[in-house]
Amino acid sequence: MGNPVVTQPFPITDSLILLNKAPSITDPAVNSLNPITPGRAVVSQLGGTRVVLSRQSGFELNVITFNCQAIPGILNWQTCDLHISICRLPSHTANMAVLLAKDQPAGFTNRIEKVAIVGAGGQIGSVIASALLQTGKYAVTAITRPDSTNKIDLEGLNIVRADHSGDDDSALVSALRGTQALIITMAVTAPRDTTAKLIAAAAKANVKYIFPNWFGHDPANDSLCNDSFLTQMRDSVRAEIARHGVSSHIFLACNFWYEFSLGGGADRFGFDFQNKSLTLFDDGDVPINTSTWPQCGRAVASLLSLKVLPDDENDKSTTLSHFGDKTVYISSFRLTQKDMFEAVKRVTGTTDADWTITRESAEQRWKEGMAEVQKGNFAAFTKMLYSRMFFAAGGGDYESKRGTDNVVLGLPVEDLDEATKIAVRMGKNGEITRTH
Repeated sequence: MGNPVVTQPFPITDSLILLNKAPSITDPAVNSLNPITPGRAVVSQLGGTRVVLSRQSGFELNVITFNCQAIPGILNWQTCDLHISICRLPSHTANMAVLLAKDQPAGFTNRIEKVAIVGAGGQIGSVIASALLQTGKYAVTAITRPDSTNKIDLEGLNIVRADHSGDDDSALVSALRGTQALIITMAVTAPRDTTAKLIAAAAKANVKYIFPNWFGHDPANDSLCNDSFLTQMRDSVRAEIARHGVSSHIFLACNFWYEFSLGGGADRFGFDFQNKSLTLFDDGDVPINTSTWPQCGRAVASLLSLKVLPDDENDKSTTLSHFGDKTVYISSFRLTQKDMFEAVKRVTGTTDADWTITRESAEQRWKEGMAEVQKGNFAAFTKMLYSRMFFAAGGGDYESKRGTDNVVLGLPVEDLDEATKIAVRMGKNGEITRTH
C-alpha cells in the first residue's frame, strides 16, 4: 500500500465523517485540481484500498477509495470516490487488571468454540446463526421452547428444546453447559422476564459472554433511549448480568436494519413502495447510521472469532475481552432519507415525478406516536421509534461521535444499491410486518 497524498494531520471532528467531505490535498503537484468534486479526492495508486490517515485519542481515521479514474496527463494519479470513517481502537479498560491467556488454568481455550442462540428462527437470529455456521469455527446450538412451531432449517445447527418461561431452569442450564457465548434474539413482544431467566441460567452454566437482545440503538445515548422506551430494558439487563457476576454483556449498536426498515412501510424510513409514496421527515436531510442484516451477522461472527484474551503481556492484538461489558458499533451506511431516495430511484428507474412526496415534522410524528403508545396503542410504537431517530442531532448518527468497529472486525464496504434492491422487493411483496 502506498502513502496517502494527504499530508496535513486531521483532528477527529464530526465533519470528517461526511461522505461528501473530501480532504484537502496539499501536494503542490495536484493542488491546482482543487476544489474537487464533493466525495472525490486525488490520490496516488490507492484504488480499492484502505488508508489510515491519522490516529488520535483512541480513534483511527480511515479512507477507503473506489471507482478510481486516471487523471489524463498526470502519471500514477487518480480521482477516487471516498468512504471516510472514524473507527475506534479497542483498548483495555483503565485501571483494570488485564487477564492473559498464559495465566489461565489447564484446559483453557483461547477461542470461542461453542455458541448458543435463543431466537434462531427469527429475523436477526436466523441471520446471526447462519453467519456463525458459515465460518465453520463454531458449534452452534439453537435453544427453542418445547412448544415452538418455528422451523429452523440451517445445516449444521444443533437444536435443543428447553423451557425458558417457567421457574424450573434445569433443562435450560443443561443446554447451556459448556457454552462460551449466549446470543439472545427475541421479539420486543416476548415476556419481559424471559431475558432475566436466560441470564440467570447462563450464570449457572458459567457462560462468559452474553449478547442480551440488544441489536439496534446506541445504548450510550441516554436521551435517545429514554425517548424510545428502551432505557429500562438496557439498564435491567446490565444490572441482571452484573448481579450474577459471571458473564460479560456485549451490546451491538447497528441502528435500524436497512432492508427491513426501507421496505417496511411509511412508519419506518418513510417509503411505501406499493403506493410509490415517500414521507420526508422535515427536509429529509438528517443522516443516520443503518446496517443490513448480513452486516450484523458478520459482525457477531467476526467478533466471536477473536482471541478471548491476549496471549501474554506483549500481545497487543484486539481480543474479545476488549469488548466485555461494552458496545460494539457497526454500520453499513450513513444516510439521509434523501440519500435513500436517490438509491431507490436508481434501482427502480423512477424519477421524482413518479412519487407522491409529502413532508412531516419528525418531532411531531414522535409526539403523536408517543401519545398513542401511552394510551396503550402499541401499533403506534413503530412510528414513535423511527421518528425519534430522525431528530436533528438526535443520536441516529453515532458514527460521527463514537466511530465504528467495522475495520477492527474486518467488515466490508457494502453496495448501497444492492441492499436497496432487496428492500424494494420486500416492500413491494409485503414481506415485512408493518408493526414491531
